[in-house]
Amino acid sequence: MEQILEYSFARVLVRLAGVLLAVVGFYSFGAAVLWLIGTLVLETSPGIGYALSYALSSGLPSLALALLGAYFARDGHLLARIVTSGLHGRCRKCGYDTRAVTAGACPECGTPLPAPSTRSRTPADEVHT
Repeated sequence: MEQILEYSFARVLVRLAGVLLAVVGFYSFGAAVLWLIGTLVLETSPGIGYALSYALSSGLPSLALALLGAYFARDGHLLARIVTSGLHGRCRKCGYDTRAVTAGACPECGTPLPAPSTRSRTPADEVHT
């Protein structure tokens, strides 16, 4: 149950970070586009080449940041699954609990697993007598 909560918490954090990236990116991209339009309409810059180079150099990275943020906001479970799987002995592809698996592959999806001695263990894995 603890691992499910950690996965859910990680997923919420990834989605919140994605929303923040998307907002900042779309705002910056919109500002670059509006600056370009205003510059071309009002003809206040030294030339069209300068206006286009500025808009492209600031607009394209902003758009990439916005799209990455939108991807994380929509599909935050992918990054959350990767982050939490390495911490608690889960399959990186499907999230299956692989702590008790002795085979070299996940029984759920067939993804190759690291050797049992290198898999992460949690304090809950220890047997107290």
